[in-house]
Amino acid sequence: MATINKVWAAVQEIYKTNLYGGADADIDGTEKFSSNVDLETDGYEGVHCDLKYDSSGTTDNMIVNIYGSLDGTNFDSLALSTFIADKNGGVETRISFIVKDLAQLRIGMKRDGSTDTFDVLLSVQRWRWQSA
Repeated sequence: MATINKVWAAVQEIYKTNLYGGADADIDGTEKFSSNVDLETDGYEGVHCDLKYDSSGTTDNMIVNIYGSLDGTNFDSLALSTFIADKNGGVETRISFIVKDLAQLRIGMKRDGSTDTFDVLLSVQRWRWQSA
């Protein structure tokens, strides 16, 4: 009888602002997008996402949108899923979430008001099933 194992790829940083040692723009009122996450090419089923963030104030929340794509170029116009990352007033916060069953995806982030900005480190780790 075969055994099925979950196999994890290496962690990838797909959006990183200056507070976390990166060069991506801080999150403000204009939606910023992560780089593409390709689940299709190597047969991955899903991705564990780790969002670490720190806001410049206590007024605005961050809106996180997940967009799917068949080819990694043409993304959905409307988000497949959306959630709110609560304001934190200078306290680093971490949120994990799972996205699966898409060929390609990217994550959009923007604030819901007009005051604060967010520093972000968004990392992902893809997985697939393998018969051992």
